[in-house]
Amino acid sequence: MSERDPDADLVARVGAGDPLAVRALVASKLPRFIALAARMLGDRNEAEDVAQEASVAA
Repeated sequence: MSERDPDADLVARVGAGDPLAVRALVASKLPRFIALAARMLGDRNEAEDVAQEASVAA
């Protein structure tokens, strides 16, 4: 039995140009992205700034 990607529907909606899907997908991944950036940068505030800039660029 194969497992379906829980983000597959959102990704399909993003591909179809749905701006709400983009927001939902970014919001769902943002905490993990901030945590990764904080580990890499060693600064939580800088990580939040980087994450915000990246999400705006998306």
